[in-house]
Amino acid sequence: MTRTTPSASLIAVSLTLALCLAGPAAAQDNVARSHWRPPDLILALDLDGGTVWREVPAPFMRRALAAGTAGGRVYALGGLTPNSGPRLRVDALDTASGEWSRGPDLPHAGQLQGFGVAAASHSHGVLVSQADGRVYRLSADAHSWKLVAMLDIPRFMHELVPVGDRMLAAIGGASPSGHLATIELQAIERQESAP
Repeated sequence: MTRTTPSASLIAVSLTLALCLAGPAAAQDNVARSHWRPPDLILALDLDGGTVWREVPAPFMRRALAAGTAGGRVYALGGLTPNSGPRLRVDALDTASGEWSRGPDLPHAGQLQGFGVAAASHSHGVLVSQADGRVYRLSADAHSWKLVAMLDIPRFMHELVPVGDRMLAAIGGASPSGHLATIELQAIERQESAP
């Protein structure tokens, strides 16, 4: 696939039948000013023999968001909006029906909440981490968040990667004291059943 529009804040997630890219909502023009270009779209490709990307309109316009998958849904988590800054909003795309619904807002996380959020798709559900260092998992019914780990070094603009069934890695990012070049491993609590 070739994109014809420059992109900022690009997130990719993979499901069994579709790969969806959440964002971007902003790009740089020739005078180096950030501008928003509506509408926000999700690009999807059928991984079961598909060769054409399709656009799925999104009911939001955010960038610097995170994305994760669970239970046949793609979750768009947090991010910046054009007029009101960082948001705790969660939207969920049902990949079978193509319908969007609201998920539970992210937990409050202090001054940088909703900005530079990291997420991971794990066998036990979607994991999310914000700048306060708390790691949450989406509940099995997808209605709430449960605290499952605490990072030793709180960070934002980082990545979360599952490591086996009981661990996750928080990679890089930034903290109030500067950029981080560290990888932190943390155990996560188990969940009986994932969404």
